[in-house]
Amino acid sequence: MEKLAIYPLFYFAPIPWYAAAAHEKTLLIEVSEHYRKQQYTNRMRIKTTNSVLSLVVPVQHGSANTPIRDKRISYEANWQKQHWKSLETAYRSSPYFEYYEDKLRAFYEKKYDFLVDFNLEIHAFCAKVFQLEIPLQLTEAYEYSDFYQKDFRNAFDASGKNTPEWFEAKKYFQVFDNENFTPSLSILDLILNEGPHGKEFLLKGIR
Repeated sequence: MEKLAIYPLFYFAPIPWYAAAAHEKTLLIEVSEHYRKQQYTNRMRIKTTNSVLSLVVPVQHGSANTPIRDKRISYEANWQKQHWKSLETAYRSSPYFEYYEDKLRAFYEKKYDFLVDFNLEIHAFCAKVFQLEIPLQLTEAYEYSDFYQKDFRNAFDASGKNTPEWFEAKKYFQVFDNENFTPSLSILDLILNEGPHGKEFLLKGIR
């Protein structure tokens, strides 16, 4: 059996994730690994007027051994309203916000039980923007790295301090550039600033 590359499943994944994934014939998505805190699994980074802001989807507390596929979203706080307000503030003046506004707002009006379902629908939206018709497969069990052709499960630093060495950040328009381009933000930054033209950026983003 041909070995596949394995990818984590994220909340509006960072641009390097899509730069790598855009070159795959099939995407194998890890949902069997134990859920880990401080990952992009439930957070994304966007650019605001003066800084980079992390938006975090709260999850229900549970066993430390809960598989990603079983992690539930918490609605104790109105995080959907807060995330949407932050996106509006950051991107209302971006070239493509109005074009995608209705589709994006829907993610913050519907209540998803499981984080995996939320992230999968978000990925389907992002893939459609860039016309990435790549079949997805979800893992059925956890396997170690040597089982896969490439293992991207630990390749992305959610603090934003470290960019994968294989990723070459090409500059694109950002609303709050201020002569200080910020690479490796959420794919949403690229979508709302460049729209479908961002696909060219992704295809050139691998060294």
